[in-house]
Amino acid sequence: QAKGFCQTHYMRLWTTGDANINRPIRTKDDAGIWLSVRKTRTCWIWIGRVDSGGYGVTYRQGRPHKAHRAIWKIVRGPIPVGLTLDHLCRNRRCVRPDHLEPVTLRVNVLRGEGVTAHLARQTHCKRGHRFTRANTYVVPSTGSRQCRACVRLHRQNRIRP
Repeated sequence: QAKGFCQTHYMRLWTTGDANINRPIRTKDDAGIWLSVRKTRTCWIWIGRVDSGGYGVTYRQGRPHKAHRAIWKIVRGPIPVGLTLDHLCRNRRCVRPDHLEPVTLRVNVLRGEGVTAHLARQTHCKRGHRFTRANTYVVPSTGSRQCRACVRLHRQNRIRP
């Protein structure tokens, strides 16, 4: 059933296609992590524990770690300093390194589906004015945008004593 390999090298053969018994196993945790991965045609789905945000969680050296980050470190090495891993497939349970890309936190947030990303993608204000360089004011303290035409209309319509 294990093609003559121990569990560790069989899992290496199953996950990478190469048992290479001469290559050292990094840690006991690294070998066991693959038991919680189910490969599909596209994604490698984490079938182990999941946190409240939907990301896989594994324990390495007795501490919790995001599963996609742990797999990346095993397969590709350290995550570059100042970067975070973005799921290109948009599946938070996916741990396939080909579906992950190291990017800045800003890029990761703007690629997402949250409020910040939605507002950043808007091309017009709520009254239909286009966000152009001339018509947009960026609030320095928050980075939020305001439509100059709407601000002008608001000032004109204020009730003055």
